[in-house]
Amino acid sequence: MTGPVNAAGNGRPLADWASLAALVVCWGSAFAFTKVALETISPIWTVSLRILVAIVVLLPIFIATGQRLPRDGKFWAWMLVVALIGTTLPFYFIAWGTQYVDTGVVGVLIGTVPLFTIAMAHFTIPGERASLVKVLGFFTGFAGLIILVSQGGGIELTGEDAVFLGQIAIVAGALCYAFQGICAKLMPPATAWQKSMAGQIISLVPALALSFWSGTEGVANANLSSLLGVIGLGTLSTAVAGVIMFRLITSAGPSFTSLTSYLIPVFSLALGALMFGEQIGAYTLAGLVLILGGIAISELWTRRRAPPNPPSPLS
Repeated sequence: MTGPVNAAGNGRPLADWASLAALVVCWGSAFAFTKVALETISPIWTVSLRILVAIVVLLPIFIATGQRLPRDGKFWAWMLVVALIGTTLPFYFIAWGTQYVDTGVVGVLIGTVPLFTIAMAHFTIPGERASLVKVLGFFTGFAGLIILVSQGGGIELTGEDAVFLGQIAIVAGALCYAFQGICAKLMPPATAWQKSMAGQIISLVPALALSFWSGTEGVANANLSSLLGVIGLGTLSTAVAGVIMFRLITSAGPSFTSLTSYLIPVFSLALGALMFGEQIGAYTLAGLVLILGGIAISELWTRRRAPPNPPSPLS
């Protein structure tokens, strides 16, 4: 296992860079997988099936590696909050919003997670009060967010109002992911595997309940491509991404892992253009530059200690 390295990544093993690239691909592909799944599967059923697939993939590995779920009541109380607000809600918000918003724009909006984490950490985590530079970075990135949301660009299925609401839903998902990161930092100690497995199990219960309450019509007419989209979401973007993330944090640390925040929005824009012919407009590029610039100001220029938690938008 390698020790901490400087921000430039000097002496970084090739395996760490390969893991980082794989993580960007797994997480950055989630928005495209979601778009495909939503063709014939409703948002809530997409969420339920995604979590179910992730559990089916992760559980054998969890058992084979000798992991056990904690019996501490405080752990489960924290995980109940983390799973509902940090997994179930953002999964649904993003799935619902992706119906009306281009996948590339979804990726850029989710890229705001580190900015929201900085703001929340200022009030909740000792020693993480925002400096003047971090405040400047936050408002720079927030300006990019305003530009993206105000442009009204996307897939106009039911008008500009639907596009705007879709973007707001995705921003709400980013806020939930930031909340998840803060809670993971404050909750009782547990392995990343235990947190992930417990979170997925808890999340499945309300997701399935809401799915059946909404009716089976949301999945009854699912075609093969949508089912493959769900399998991709659960396998690559949730289960495999989680395994890679755990390995990378152990090997390279959370600061190096947080570089995904810069790469995922770019990857998702490129993938959306290639797969769905999405246009990358001037407002989208301006928002992307400001958001990434804000993260760079807040994180790279003040990286004397690791961030509160590595961004994990799809774990």
